[in-house]
Amino acid sequence: MDPNSVIGDNSSLNESHTTTENMFMLREYVIDITQNNKWSGYKKPYISKNLTEVLLLPEEQPPLTQIKENIIEELKESIIKGSAKSKEPSLARIEKVESDNYTRIEKAIEELKEKINNMSNLK
Repeated sequence: MDPNSVIGDNSSLNESHTTTENMFMLREYVIDITQNNKWSGYKKPYISKNLTEVLLLPEEQPPLTQIKENIIEELKESIIKGSAKSKEPSLARIEKVESDNYTRIEKAIEELKEKINNMSNLK
């Protein structure tokens, strides 16, 4: 595809260019406009923040092991911060929540039994 070709030219559709190649061309174009101030027109075109963020992402995605390690590190940090903020140990907090849930379930069961008895008394 000739970079000087007209955008609306139908012959460019038949050429075998991938989306990534087109994205790289668009990326270079946006970088020239935004960072290198290479615009000879009267008014610079508006390029949204979202478009520049998407186009300026790294060209290669990091390997999955690195992504996994980053996620594990973030989880460890959040757990450490969460346990440092809480006054009770995490196991005790979990047991307390479970016991609260258990009592709520017991009350709900008792209410259901009473309603069933009331329904049977109506017959």
